[in-house]
Amino acid sequence: MAAGDAAKAAAVLHAVKELDEEASMRNEEVIGLHDELEKVQLERDMLATDNEKLKFRVQQLETHQSDNILLKAKLEQYEDCGIDHADKSIRQRDSVIAELMMRLQTMMKTIHTERDQHLQRRQIIFSNVNVTESMEVDLRKTRASLREAEATMEQMKLDHHRKELEWIRQVERLQRRSEGPSSEMESDG
Repeated sequence: MAAGDAAKAAAVLHAVKELDEEASMRNEEVIGLHDELEKVQLERDMLATDNEKLKFRVQQLETHQSDNILLKAKLEQYEDCGIDHADKSIRQRDSVIAELMMRLQTMMKTIHTERDQHLQRRQIIFSNVNVTESMEVDLRKTRASLREAEATMEQMKLDHHRKELEWIRQVERLQRRSEGPSSEMESDG
């Protein structure tokens, strides 16, 4: 029986040894799985952090977008007001120019008529006197008046043109300002 007990003990010892080896392998597998689980949890935490950052960034972009929409609406309103003001100024300038042109034409007709009447009176009163000199003086004065009126009109045109250019530059500056924040957002994306 001792041989049978020794065989049994050897078999049990062998089984215990195999169980210890298998337990050791299982422990190593558990440790490996535990390490892998920690890595997966770490990755999950990093992804959750990235997700929160992205949600915050999306919220910021949506806020910027709504701000840009409001700014664009304000700019368009300002541009419309500027264009309306420029149109009103142009209409006023055109009406002033038209009125001045009518006055100039009336003045020219009046001067011409008065000159003719003056010449007729002189011819009647001073039929023997040489009227040519006084006509030349009157003609020079009339021409000088005409030149002054034309210079005034030209100056008004130049002033108006300068004002139009200033309005156009101001509208362009506002457009560039309104486009500035949106281009920054695109470069951030």
